[in-house]
Amino acid sequence: MDGSGNDERTPESVSEHVGGRLKILAVLASAVAIDSIFMAAWVAINWSLDRYVLEPMRLSGSDGVLLGAFHYLFGGTTLIAVLIYTVEDIITIAWQAIQRVKTKFRKGDK
Repeated sequence: MDGSGNDERTPESVSEHVGGRLKILAVLASAVAIDSIFMAAWVAINWSLDRYVLEPMRLSGSDGVLLGAFHYLFGGTTLIAVLIYTVEDIITIAWQAIQRVKTKFRKGDK
């Protein structure tokens, strides 16, 4: 902007700016979609295991406790893997945003 409050952007710079923003949103949307697919698969596997394997078996005593422990252990460990990827995506996107802001300020200093 100049001192009068008018924006000095040309149509080309506006389209480059919008294109850059759309690329960022596409990366974010794809990360969210992939993480959601992982989470949905986790829910489907655990629900199916519970409904179609554990419920019909109706084990009692130490067998039931052991199978239940493995069920929760499996569920927890697979959920941790999904959460690690989700946190990694969030940190990566945040880091890229910080780098873009730093680059903008460096360009403004010249």
